[in-house]
Amino acid sequence: MMLREGLEIYDSAPAGQEGRFVTAGYLGDALMGQLRYADAEPVFLLAANGILTGSGFAEDEKRLAIGRVISLYDAWGKPDKAAEWRAKLPKEAPATKQP
Repeated sequence: MMLREGLEIYDSAPAGQEGRFVTAGYLGDALMGQLRYADAEPVFLLAANGILTGSGFAEDEKRLAIGRVISLYDAWGKPDKAAEWRAKLPKEAPATKQP
């Protein structure tokens, strides 16, 4: 699988590369699409934790990474774990009033 090979390349490279976490997210998507939840879990967690702790990631990237983990746990029937990750979602900025 090309995505897994890509992730292995990042694993052998110096840590902190943003592409590693993006690739992990895509690999998790592919595994989840095959209903391989146990295989997708560590890959999604790698991606989400890397994006949440890394620098240079926008809020929408953080939301996407967390959303993937939540979707996994919802589909897998693990509501407690999904709730833990929902609590990690960045809070939305309050709406500003237009004059």
